[in-house]
Amino acid sequence: MDKKRKRAQQSARRRIKHLLLDSDIRKTDEVEISLLSTSDISSSDDEPSHIQVEVDAGCSRETSPVHLVQNEEFSDTASDGNNILTEENEHIWNTFDDAGVDIYPSSDDDESEEDQDTSFKKEIAEWAVNCNVPLTTLTKLLSILRHKNLDVPVEATTLLQTTKKIHVVNKSGGDYIYFGLESSIKRSLSTFSPENIDLIELSINIDGLPIYKSNNISVWPVQCTVANIKPKDPFVVALYSGKHKPQDCAFLEDFVAELKTIMETGIQFEGCSNPKSVCIRCFVCDAPAKAMVKATIQYNGRYGCDFCDVEGEFDGRMLFLYEGRPRTDHSFRQQSNPQHHKGKSVLLSLDIDMISQFPIDPMHCIDLGVTKRLLLLWKEGPIPYRLSASHLNLLSVYHKSLRQFLPKNFNRKPRGLDEVKLWKATEFRTFLMYTGPVVLKFVLPQKQYQHFLSFSVAISILYNAQLLQEHKKYAQDLLSFFVKKAQEIYSKRFVSYNVHCLQHMAEIAEKYKSLENCTAYTFENHMAKIKRCVRGPDSLLYKLPGD
Repeated sequence: MDKKRKRAQQSARRRIKHLLLDSDIRKTDEVEISLLSTSDISSSDDEPSHIQVEVDAGCSRETSPVHLVQNEEFSDTASDGNNILTEENEHIWNTFDDAGVDIYPSSDDDESEEDQDTSFKKEIAEWAVNCNVPLTTLTKLLSILRHKNLDVPVEATTLLQTTKKIHVVNKSGGDYIYFGLESSIKRSLSTFSPENIDLIELSINIDGLPIYKSNNISVWPVQCTVANIKPKDPFVVALYSGKHKPQDCAFLEDFVAELKTIMETGIQFEGCSNPKSVCIRCFVCDAPAKAMVKATIQYNGRYGCDFCDVEGEFDGRMLFLYEGRPRTDHSFRQQSNPQHHKGKSVLLSLDIDMISQFPIDPMHCIDLGVTKRLLLLWKEGPIPYRLSASHLNLLSVYHKSLRQFLPKNFNRKPRGLDEVKLWKATEFRTFLMYTGPVVLKFVLPQKQYQHFLSFSVAISILYNAQLLQEHKKYAQDLLSFFVKKAQEIYSKRFVSYNVHCLQHMAEIAEKYKSLENCTAYTFENHMAKIKRCVRGPDSLLYKLPGD
């Protein structure tokens, strides 16, 4: 008996049983339902059997076709002529009619149960991916569920719908696969009504992700997110994998070509008369990746700043001690500062501003850059700037004591300075904007504390859209003061690329309404999900998701 037929029979059985059990007639009158043998009724193999229900009601006799099977709870004996139903109790059959028992159970019951099965399988698949469950473990779990008569696949790869054939090509010195931009955008917006979307703004991230500690294999995903719609869930458009970073930007050619097309023509959604316009909000990359895609020299080069033409000074490291003339999109495309360029960028064909739409990432520059540098300088820097062991212990005690006072929306609680090299970017941001000004007040010398405070207040303003509108000039002055005083307090060797870039942060925050709108935190979190999808060292791209 096929599954659909069995479900229909079980559904009808439940309906009959429910109506009979709930009826007041069963409390006073004995109702016997004679079920004629299904063998007397012809039925095809494709259609469920129809069983006749016979009822004697006084002198009248009604026959109603009911879509059910014999149930052990009901009498299956032949009627002996005594199963009488009085006219005053005839409303039970009206109840049958109202409830649709003369009825064949509709396909909605089957569809709902099938939907439940699909939902159950989907939940298991999502759990396996999110919890990084090995395929062998998942296959064993499916075997147990099948022994419990649950309709699940035999193999984990079937449950996860692992693609058997993926078109992988060799580009830029490694393996490459392209998933498609337009199709990825439509999947990302599948839960939204297209009528409510007027413009699709894309934020794009290109960065490297090391996979293993024992070798040099890494992946470079091209990630996008629709920046003007929440939640901002990133999706992967293309993937590059190799033992070294891409040799050139050929792995971006497919992406750039399709991006250029949809920026010109828009995206047509089903049910919408006009295509939706697409534009680029920004490219969010760290300094090395940004230099690669823009075909410029690296951040530690003599003309490495993206926003001004300042010339660096080498003193063991490249130092940027003053602010140069601002770069513009026109000067970049004309290569007015040839020492800044290494070639022609593949992105020049796009209608974008090559300067302002490549903001300096606050996560790498501020949190993992300047804030981390300050803490390491106080912990293990040169003796004139280093705090004593007792002050460091006191600072750690103060910092850890704040754990109980931080609300739950802080994902990571304060840790001591003995683990500062293990801190995540969000921990440095919490220290800079929230806990640092409190715990450093009685530890740092007054001059150094005021210097740190100017940095903390300025960044807090730039992250707050309302404060930014009112105090943007003040934040700019504070950051200029911080960079200038850093040379006096910590020597000029402190003013590296990240410290110099603080002078451009107010301009970036003003363009994007807040630094929060141009950080890499969303993409870095998605990077962790991509890494968890890797199941083994071979054929890496076959193990990574496309959305």
